Formats: sequence, structure tokens, C-alpha cells
Amino acid sequence: MLQIEYPGNILLGVGWYPSFDPSGIFQVRIINKFQWRSLIALLATKSTGELITLIEKAQQINHTINSDK
Repeated sequence: MLQIEYPGNILLGVGWYPSFDPSGIFQVRIINKFQWRSLIALLATKSTGELITLIEKAQQINHTINSDK
């Protein structure tokens, strides 16, 4: 659904998992160096309202990672 690339090869990905499954969940993933199995953080919710909060939290995590470099 959404993918943002940040400096330092960090990705923020947002999607619905499993795809097209009505009982699925939104996942917000922070990925290191384009390696989808190398997760820095995984946040999840069923609520569209909470999804915005999780994306903001993921951006804060990314900011912390990049400010440490």
C-alpha cells in the first residue's frame, strides 16, 4: 500500500497482511537495507485510525535511527 525510502537504506512499508484477507491486519514495517526479513520494527493494527498513529511512531523510530548515524 505504501513504501517510503529514507536515507541509510531504511524503508517504511505499510500493507495489509495477508493480502485480500478480510480477517487480516495492517502492518507497518521498518526494514533495514532493503532486506524484508531484516526488520527493525513491526507494528500492527486492525484499526484505520490507529494506523496513522503507528505510521507516525515508525517515522519517529526512523528519525532516531538516522540521528544515531
